[in-house]
Amino acid sequence: MSRGRRKGTKKQCAPRYPWEYYGLGDKGYRRKLEEMCRSGRYGQEAGEAAYQTCPEIAGYLIRSVTQRKSYDMLEFDPELGRICVGRTDFYGYRRRFYYLFDLKLKEECSA
Repeated sequence: MSRGRRKGTKKQCAPRYPWEYYGLGDKGYRRKLEEMCRSGRYGQEAGEAAYQTCPEIAGYLIRSVTQRKSYDMLEFDPELGRICVGRTDFYGYRRRFYYLFDLKLKEECSA
């Protein structure tokens, strides 16, 4: 039975939208967001965005964006343990993380 036809399941699926869906299609802007995450100046905003994205993998998201680690490097992390999502879902969550991080930065600038 296909996913769409199952009845009674209300499990939320991982976001799998492309960068353009989040308004982050410009690679230069994404690199700027990555640099801001790695700088450490916006640690609180990054942490909030990670937990808002998915609390179960927030630590993996933070490590991925701050240390530039791929899913393969994080899959069996000795400190965090095994990651509980697959590769495609992880990168979907990672794109959503950058979107939420961007929103937090814009919110901070406007306040």
